[in-house]
Amino acid sequence: CCCCCRCACLQSDAHWDQEVCIKVGAALLALLVENSHLSDGIFTAKTWRSRGAAANKEPPQLPAFEYVYVKQGIKQQSFVRASQALIGVLLADRTLAAQLLTKVPPMLVPPVPWMRYNYGGYLTSRHYMMRTRYSRALVERLKAADQSGAYQKVLDALNVLGNTSWRINRSVYDVMTSLWEAKSTAGGLPAQIPLRPPPPPPMNYRLIFENGGLSVRSGSWSRRERRQYILACDDVRRLNRNMASLKSDFLLKIKVKRVNDQ
Repeated sequence: CCCCCRCACLQSDAHWDQEVCIKVGAALLALLVENSHLSDGIFTAKTWRSRGAAANKEPPQLPAFEYVYVKQGIKQQSFVRASQALIGVLLADRTLAAQLLTKVPPMLVPPVPWMRYNYGGYLTSRHYMMRTRYSRALVERLKAADQSGAYQKVLDALNVLGNTSWRINRSVYDVMTSLWEAKSTAGGLPAQIPLRPPPPPPMNYRLIFENGGLSVRSGSWSRRERRQYILACDDVRRLNRNMASLKSDFLLKIKVKRVNDQ
């Protein structure tokens, strides 16, 4: 939204201060959230009729984005994130997910020679010669060392690595693709089937450890059981996110090979 405001300012030769940009960006973001919906491919006609809806009604439109409110102490912040329906549609097409989740794809042409600490490598993307983790102090130290010529050997080494040609090992590629089609996890391949969340704790009579000893409980969960269940669910979600990232990375490598063949 801020980028749209800056583009509008450049095209109209107008000067918008930060407050105006924030207001215009918030209005554009609200329009995006309110008018972005998913209607095709979410509900089938059979599923829609099985829910008791009339035959002449259209399937429901699911929001593509949603507001999320996070409370931090006494303050409450709001965020905009993709809905679960949109995430499901994107992850259903693994090739599309690989393109969307990849920040910088591999290059198929010779890279730009590294001339400075912040210029070189990719053709259109600007990157530093090393990861800075958005640290201004580290960027300033890189800039000072680059001006003194301390990193010239490092830049030369990066240029040598960038100009080194590469090729795909056909035998390894055939083995990995066959394992992927068989949905195998051999060779370090990520699992294609997401993990299921653990079952909730039982509600019948059971022995639990609380307050420094064993006790018998029935009915509702104890605080310890609830916490352990929440942590286990968080671990499953974290592992599934990692697997989705690894799957996208693997599919991107497969796509690079196919593009190279063409």
